Amino acid sequence: MRQPALVLVVAPDSAFRHSLEFALEAEGFRVSAYETIAKAASSKMFPCAACAVVDDKAVVDLRDDVEALQNTGMPLLLLTSESRKLPPLPMARILTKPYLGELLVDAVLASVAPIGELTT
Repeated sequence: MRQPALVLVVAPDSAFRHSLEFALEAEGFRVSAYETIAKAASSKMFPCAACAVVDDKAVVDLRDDVEALQNTGMPLLLLTSESRKLPPLPMARILTKPYLGELLVDAVLASVAPIGELTT
């Protein structure tokens, strides 16, 4: 039996981070959650992750932080508010807060599907 995909969640707000963690775990994913990108990148779970879900509030330097995650080849889902304007990020999928729910789960499933890690 294949182990469920591991999803990194990065969000500085603990309530938001825990809600993302809960939503993904409820769908059968393994989740490793962090307050900052630096903590996620230095964790032992980082190389094992199938994708990363990152709240834009965790991004200190957009270009450097996104590049650091994308240099791993890991799919990146960036959660942002409607009002935030971002430069083109060809390797990141942008999801708009606060309406995540099923959209988030579908995006994670689509991100891990190419590597055969579907949880269903």
